[in-house]
Amino acid sequence: MQTHRPIAIILLLLALLSGCGNLSKPFPEKERFGISCSPTSHDDALNVNQTGHAEVSSGTARPPTPVLPLRVERVRVASPFDGRTFVHRVGEDQYTFDYYSEFVTGPDQLLTACAVARLLQNADLPMTLAPQSSADAGYRLETNILHLYADDRVPSKPQASIAAHFLLLQDFKDGTRVAGQWTLTESEPLPAANPKDLAAGYGKAFGRILDRLTDELIAALQVQDKLN
Repeated sequence: MQTHRPIAIILLLLALLSGCGNLSKPFPEKERFGISCSPTSHDDALNVNQTGHAEVSSGTARPPTPVLPLRVERVRVASPFDGRTFVHRVGEDQYTFDYYSEFVTGPDQLLTACAVARLLQNADLPMTLAPQSSADAGYRLETNILHLYADDRVPSKPQASIAAHFLLLQDFKDGTRVAGQWTLTESEPLPAANPKDLAAGYGKAFGRILDRLTDELIAALQVQDKLN
């Protein structure tokens, strides 16, 4: 019996080493995605210069509008949707996180860039300024994302869902006034429940929200222009 003990110990050590080898396997690499809100009805490619003004690639300047410039403030995203990790809603009050799929940067930055680019495309809006612009603005647009998740409550029908609350603010020397506010929600059906389609779905859903917002902004600014 004594002679079998060293062999048993060796076998036990080999088993432990084999188990450690399995534990040392690398985790799957994370996938990182952006949000692209593709243009809808503007043929000219627009860029944003250092002051946040629109520049048309053809060299033709956009005609001025009678209302004061509009600054798009940095988008705020409510917790727990403000992180880079993708959030999935799987029940009425139940959420999970996909730790292997995330945004390439914070969703606040991605959605801010989308909003600025989309509003710049519409010639019926006043001059649109990016958050970092040092130019004076008569109006400010605040955006609060209420939710941003993959809706997996019906597994066979996954959707990208976004809800946003917008405030149009007008600044005066003696204070600030709310010139308009809107809460807009959109969902985009996904062809498959994978992170690539989810990221694309976010872009489509937020793009439609921005299209609806643009119509509201044009109407509200026209009213304010008459009042001023």
